[in-house]
Amino acid sequence: MPILLFSQINWDNNRDYNWCFGFGLSNNIAGRSVMNFQTIPPICLQYGNTAINFAYSNTSMSDISGNLLFYSNGFSVANANHQIMQNGDSLSCCTDYFDAYHYWGANITQGVLALPQPDSFFLYYLFHESFAYGGIYGVAATKLSYSIIDMRLGNWLGAITQKNIPLINDTVGWGGLTACRHANGRDWWLLVREFDTNKFYRFLLTPNGIMNMGTQSIGDNIPQVAGQTIFSPDGSKYVIAGVDDGIYTHLFTYNFDRCTGWLYSPQHYDIENTPSSSCSGIAFSENSRFLYYSVCDKLYQLDLSSNNILASRQLIAISDGYQDSTSSLILGFDPMQLAPDNKIYISSGNSQYLHTIDSPNLLGTACNVNQHSYKLKKRNSVGSIPNFPHYRLGREIGSACDTIYTSISPPQESVGIQVYPNPAQESLTIELPQKEEAEFVLFDITGRVVLSQKLWKLTETVSLAHLPKGMYFYLLKSEKGILAQGKVVKE
Repeated sequence: MPILLFSQINWDNNRDYNWCFGFGLSNNIAGRSVMNFQTIPPICLQYGNTAINFAYSNTSMSDISGNLLFYSNGFSVANANHQIMQNGDSLSCCTDYFDAYHYWGANITQGVLALPQPDSFFLYYLFHESFAYGGIYGVAATKLSYSIIDMRLGNWLGAITQKNIPLINDTVGWGGLTACRHANGRDWWLLVREFDTNKFYRFLLTPNGIMNMGTQSIGDNIPQVAGQTIFSPDGSKYVIAGVDDGIYTHLFTYNFDRCTGWLYSPQHYDIENTPSSSCSGIAFSENSRFLYYSVCDKLYQLDLSSNNILASRQLIAISDGYQDSTSSLILGFDPMQLAPDNKIYISSGNSQYLHTIDSPNLLGTACNVNQHSYKLKKRNSVGSIPNFPHYRLGREIGSACDTIYTSISPPQESVGIQVYPNPAQESLTIELPQKEEAEFVLFDITGRVVLSQKLWKLTETVSLAHLPKGMYFYLLKSEKGILAQGKVVKE
């Protein structure tokens, strides 16, 4: 009996499963750690010498099964063997700031971001800012560039094929690189703010590459702030937070249209105004209702469903004064990131520990802040924490731009796409509802293409004889886009 296998699968669910930390010094407290979320709670692994260290800029990429592919500190890229990737050095190079920090990595929060190219299992875009000394704040982000990684090269450890391609030749805000899934469930929006204005550059990453979608000026001017920028997990909000000159901590909130990439309904809040304040990090709860932000030794929650957001603010934690023996520093609250287990993990500076918010979907102290609760194998550097988009956001069903993936009724005579048998042995049969040129692509669990065959007839047979037993993923696509995708097991 033929089995209908047609659904939109989010292939990116496991892209943020590996979090890399650490720096290299010749003592027994420094080193590298990798948190892996293939198990809950995440395990932490120690790895030895590597060619890159982390300051604040930190991103990584995992394959569709959650295995580490590569990671970057904004100036270099390391592969899964913790070695410099082929052609993976000298990103955002050739400035005085690069000369000073290339060994340690970019000392700017969210100065680098990795994204998978839509409809590809082996191409990735790495966005990274260039910095130079000068300007009113001493350091300026002088441009935004991107590099392209092809994981088929370097014996499947990857290689950069295009490097330091300028995307914005203008002074942009420090860091704050983040992305949101387009409402079509496939593409990625990337917003980048111009320095000290209210203008945003808008880009869309598609199967055809990066597209410039123009600019938008909206709301108040954004001063140079040192902090984080994030989209809510449901993609409806865009938030910038940070301290400008050590006095004012700002919070800028916008609603976001995932179809058009436009911001609207801007709000600007001054949430702290004492000289010692600094907003080091922000993160959303998984349900997108609560926004968390840190001010030195304090952690707050805001309820964005409230009619008065500032009035909803609750102090949910004050540093308990714990001192890390490896650094002799009292742990504070630094940049943070929502994790695959739906907890929020918070860096604590030069420390071996991360704080957690264990139930961030709950109001007030019920969210359960658990200080210095997760221990890394080695000490982290400054406030480093990986920078990821929310990979588990799918398409906006029913929206005007939900046009790529469409559901099909249960199979009837000559209706639907059929891939059978499943499990299979020596071959698969593929039936199309109408005659059209299509391509059947099969991937192993690492994302490697193991079979690609053109389809010309209503019914085609694909041989699996050369493949070992196991689970595979397939795509069926035409010039219209993805027709079907799913899993198949060879017995």
